[in-house]
Amino acid sequence: MEWKMLFVQSILILLGVIQVTNACTCNKISWKEALCPKRDKTVVRASAISVERLNHEGNVVDAEASAPNARYQMRLEQTFRTGSTPLIVKKGIFTMMFPLDNYLCGITLTLNKEYVIVGTVHQKGILNSNTCQKILPMDEVDDKTKSLLNGQSKIDCTDL
Repeated sequence: MEWKMLFVQSILILLGVIQVTNACTCNKISWKEALCPKRDKTVVRASAISVERLNHEGNVVDAEASAPNARYQMRLEQTFRTGSTPLIVKKGIFTMMFPLDNYLCGITLTLNKEYVIVGTVHQKGILNSNTCQKILPMDEVDDKTKSLLNGQSKIDCTDL
């Protein structure tokens, strides 16, 4: 009987590991895809200035509570590309939604640090981003990518 319990516990642990692994699996888009006019992506440089954790109903919960999403207030530094839905920016600040399962993949946003963020703006003018988009600290963006972002290099979208 004891070996059966050990077997069941082992299976449950294995399923948990598989679930965490799958949470980080997706086809990340390239900078070329993000910046190509054929894609409906918004690409910005911004700094996180505050964060709130949200439950499934969208209500703010305690910082230590389990929550599926985070709502960041972001300071817009630069817009590289806009999608078809405009990002709502008031006094240089916009809202970004971010699934907290991104923490499982090692992605967290540090307050007051600049990031290049690729996402999709939804009907309410809120930027949504996740691990399958691109979120990269500005100090990790290489010169070639900076050239693409600033429009100094041409992007060939014919193969997309």
